Amino acid sequence: MAISDDGNRSHDGNNGNFVTQEDLDRRLVDLEAKIEAQLTSLRNLIFGDQKRKKTRELPQDVVALHGTTHSATSHNQIPQHNNINTRTDRKDVRTVCHFNMPKSMEAFYQESGRAGRDQLPSKSLLYYGIDDRNKMAFILSNAGNKKLQSSVSQGDSSKKSLEDFNQMVEYCEGSCCRRKQILEFFGEKVPTSLCRKSCDACKHPNLVAKYLEELKCEHGVHGRSRIFMS
Repeated sequence: MAISDDGNRSHDGNNGNFVTQEDLDRRLVDLEAKIEAQLTSLRNLIFGDQKRKKTRELPQDVVALHGTTHSATSHNQIPQHNNINTRTDRKDVRTVCHFNMPKSMEAFYQESGRAGRDQLPSKSLLYYGIDDRNKMAFILSNAGNKKLQSSVSQGDSSKKSLEDFNQMVEYCEGSCCRRKQILEFFGEKVPTSLCRKSCDACKHPNLVAKYLEELKCEHGVHGRSRIFMS
């Protein structure tokens, strides 16, 4: 289809007819309406009808952990600050998404505990990237150096924070049972069979190994990479 010299009409190559700019605008409006209808249908399919009241009849509820605090939004998401002191009163949260890497295993455990308070099956999804790890390590190291110059006690506290963070890194970059690692961190000795394939490492060991290898390769070539684990 080519625009004519006056810019107001175009030639439809399929049938040899000319169409006006008004016809084109009308087609675009119709196309946009169809696309919006399809998107609405897709949103309802994934997130459920947003016109329903937000009660327990809603599908999976999500707590999204970001670096800033937001109010409750649509699509059944409840964005929260990743500070462990932040609380959500809902007991029917089905999924917690950690978009920022927790600074310690304790923080990760606290954040994950916001899901499944009604004793029903729930998920904790952690997104991990090499760039995120490096940025956080840089911040903690710099903070530690400044506190070390001010006082010994503050320096020890910063050293502990960095050690806690490194434990979290080992958790993310390891391929062992996630549940076993968390419980052993808190002093419990449990067999791997306790997990019953409820974590990604036990349920999809080959896939986890593949993703971790890709993570290392991507980091070596591009310097940026990201995986997620459940």
